[in-house]
Amino acid sequence: MSFDPFRAKVEKCCRLRQSNRAVLNEFPFVSPLGQKKMRLLIAEDDRALGLFLQHGLEGDGNRVRVVRDGAEAVEAFRAEYPI
Repeated sequence: MSFDPFRAKVEKCCRLRQSNRAVLNEFPFVSPLGQKKMRLLIAEDDRALGLFLQHGLEGDGNRVRVVRDGAEAVEAFRAEYPI
């Protein structure tokens, strides 16, 4: 199996998420229990960071859509909420 830098970056982000989860559990005011679930649209050109954010936020019960840039974000928003 060859080295995949993208996979390595995602795995690193997942490890960071696990350690961050432990920190958030120590400080409940950062992530309050019973928080209302959200629908989120994230524009992020770094694919690994986008997956990291999506994974973390969906793990908290939110609905997340990640797009590559602002133009795609506008299109996605307009598709969801036609004006």
